[in-house]
Amino acid sequence: HPVLFCGIRKRHRLLRAKPRGQYHYLFAAEARGAHFLDAPVSGGEDGAKRGALTVMAGGDPDALERARPLLAAYARNVTWM
Repeated sequence: HPVLFCGIRKRHRLLRAKPRGQYHYLFAAEARGAHFLDAPVSGGEDGAKRGALTVMAGGDPDALERARPLLAAYARNVTWM
């Protein structure tokens, strides 16, 4: 599922990672002074076509608020878990 980096070179990066690989990204982000969000998406292909995807993000709540505009570009609902 998607992994979002916030704050690396003043950009956001969205990429896919295996669940075990998330710790690697978490530590890499922290080492660079960035934040890490785990942001799985629910809604499937039909939800994507209808613009009704849901993101359930885990991580720093402040980082989520900074990333919310990016996530809202493809998801109707963005929830912090």
